[in-house]
Amino acid sequence: MRVVLDRNRGGAYLMVAVAGIGMFGVFLFLTYHLQLVLGFTPLATGLAFLPLVVMLVVGAILAGSALLPRWGARTLAVAGLVVAASGAASFTFIDSGSAYASAILPGLVVAGTGFGLIFGPAMNLATLGVRPDDSGAASAMVNAAQQLGAAFGTALLNTIAVSATAAHRAADPETTDSAVQSLIHGNTVAYWATSAILLSGALVCGMLIRPRRVTPPAGSSDSAAVASS
Repeated sequence: MRVVLDRNRGGAYLMVAVAGIGMFGVFLFLTYHLQLVLGFTPLATGLAFLPLVVMLVVGAILAGSALLPRWGARTLAVAGLVVAASGAASFTFIDSGSAYASAILPGLVVAGTGFGLIFGPAMNLATLGVRPDDSGAASAMVNAAQQLGAAFGTALLNTIAVSATAAHRAADPETTDSAVQSLIHGNTVAYWATSAILLSGALVCGMLIRPRRVTPPAGSSDSAAVASS
């Protein structure tokens, strides 16, 4: 528990867990939209997420090597969560007629950038000041926090989306078009919930993490590997 109870390390694990909730929420409901509404194949859907992944890796490398010494982990964590929340909120405006390039791609770029800003500082804080014999556990907790956030977020957000979809469908069960609109409505509610969770995480992490600057360790590009795992 001495590893987790440190304020900075606890904040690092929390921000990774919240980012996991947000990231997998975006993946899940955009997958529904791309395949069921826009008719993308599974392969095309996977390729459609590449801009988010690319921006996530680039953002993690820049945050860990260039931005962290200048702005500090707390600033980057809060900024990353707010930017990611903005990207998630942008998906609430898509509908059945929205094109990928104009309505979805910009949100993927914004969300990916926000998630990238989170993972660089998180990896740094997770191992900062830890005892040598605890370094493996401290580093492994980053992946554990991300997986826990992803599992919890997928279950919670999918429940919210399914409930909203069912309620919308019950109000107009007759038309085929209503099924599509109900799905979009449920996804929209889930995007708002995702954005709210990310903003709440920004508030809590901003209060939890100490406002001090930290120097990135040698080989800080490893943060990108953590972000993409």
